[in-house]
Amino acid sequence: MEKKLLEDNINLIYFISPNLRSQGMSNIPYIFTLWDLGHLEMPEFPEVSYDRRFELREFIYNRSLKKAINVIVDSEYSKQYTIKKYNLDQERVKVLRYLPNIRTIQSSQSINIKQKYNLNNDYIFYPAQFWAHKNHIYILEAIKILRKEEGVDIDVVFSGSDKGNLKYILDKAKEFQIEDLIHYIG
Repeated sequence: MEKKLLEDNINLIYFISPNLRSQGMSNIPYIFTLWDLGHLEMPEFPEVSYDRRFELREFIYNRSLKKAINVIVDSEYSKQYTIKKYNLDQERVKVLRYLPNIRTIQSSQSINIKQKYNLNNDYIFYPAQFWAHKNHIYILEAIKILRKEEGVDIDVVFSGSDKGNLKYILDKAKEFQIEDLIHYIG
């Protein structure tokens, strides 16, 4: 890959996500975006430890971060943690907050969310991939408590792709007898 990039006169690569291809860069400087160090902070979660994911992350980070001309992280906490864990030069680690997309769609039509998703109550919208560390279970537990102890029903709209935890969450909703309040929209 690097040979082709050099032929095209590319003189800087920006990896917008952790990428094994950074290992192959020996003549082109690069910027490396580091989303998180969750594998170090929460190794008990399957999404960061099963199938040698922990080892793959460590392989990539140990070699790629030290060689990057800049490492992009999302917060001052992440910056300091990354510097400490990988012994990096503080000047090379930059904080660039991951901001939401602020593009707006011009439309004269509004959408009635409650009607579109058949919601009977006020609702919580939680857009997150279905990984265990995203803690969907805590939302279910709170909804269960509100229903059973306070007599309050609140709908929940979940969106995000299944990363192995969706069935568990939907099964728990049934077990908690709140499945009528849970709406998975993909």
